Amino acid sequence: MKSNHIIFSLVVLATATLTGCAVNNDRTEWSGTGLSYHADITPNLDGSYTASVEASPNNGRIRGAIALATKDAANYCKAQDKGLKIIEEKTNSHLLVNGVATLRFNCI
Repeated sequence: MKSNHIIFSLVVLATATLTGCAVNNDRTEWSGTGLSYHADITPNLDGSYTASVEASPNNGRIRGAIALATKDAANYCKAQDKGLKIIEEKTNSHLLVNGVATLRFNCI
């Protein structure tokens, strides 16, 4: 009986670990019928910035993640009265379900 409790505990721990967000979840948003997880904009050593978003299938998956990361980056630049220039776009999937987008950009 004790071994069943240990196995159950390990399964719960493994599940919780594997289902975490692929991006640093600084902000969660509900839009339409899906969730998106947004990381705060972070500065890079070369003077550029990074925006990352994970989007659920109901929130557009990879295309939705790209759109939301672009919106976050544009809003960040707009707050500085500057325009957005995307330098690099990387996409991936998390748990074969959610879409992940990471943009490296400059505010010009």
